Amino acid sequence: MCFSKLFGSIAPALETSTYLDVPKLAKTKHLKDALHELAAFGRSYQTPSPLYPFCDAKQLPCAKDHRGLKCPSVVPFEILHSEGPFEVASFEKCPSEALKFTDKHEWVRVEGSVGTVGISNFAQEALGDVVYCGLPEVGTKLEQMEEFGVLESVKAASELYSPLTGEVTEINTELADNPGLVNKTCYEDGWLIKMTIEKPAELDELMDEAAYEKFIKSLDS
Repeated sequence: MCFSKLFGSIAPALETSTYLDVPKLAKTKHLKDALHELAAFGRSYQTPSPLYPFCDAKQLPCAKDHRGLKCPSVVPFEILHSEGPFEVASFEKCPSEALKFTDKHEWVRVEGSVGTVGISNFAQEALGDVVYCGLPEVGTKLEQMEEFGVLESVKAASELYSPLTGEVTEINTELADNPGLVNKTCYEDGWLIKMTIEKPAELDELMDEAAYEKFIKSLDS
């Protein structure tokens, strides 16, 4: 593979730069090969804000360790030894355009082949102070929009519905002792479950942030 064809006019930067910004190359078909060549040239590479470091479908730790950093995040060379496909996710805001929403007010954030699920800010405000989180066991298989748990507040209870078809791989155990995280940080530490994504096409049925905001405004009219 020709290095110059992949990196074009920015290839000469390797002669003088320790780091090479490569966000525009995130969708390069042979990105992994290109990064191997960077390593061979003795160079590091980075993705500047507002981008995450490169990560793979196995969700390498660097994808989480650098979450939310506003400074450039250097990607370790160890990532070159992992399996692809590689991708760059959007810098996370609260909420992020990377989130998808249901009309039941759950959100899902996709990272590789895993979806993290929680409830929206609109939902937690309507529910009030959460005092109990009833979540499924790891290994539970869910169909899209199947009920998977319940949140109880001082004034109401609300069922939870799965935004996607998949299997629960992790639950947020912190919520057992601190259910209020759902109110304090519903898009971050207040997440509920993580699950596999068996039918990626179902994501197209969900709302992005703009559509969801329009939806909740329609509820007030």
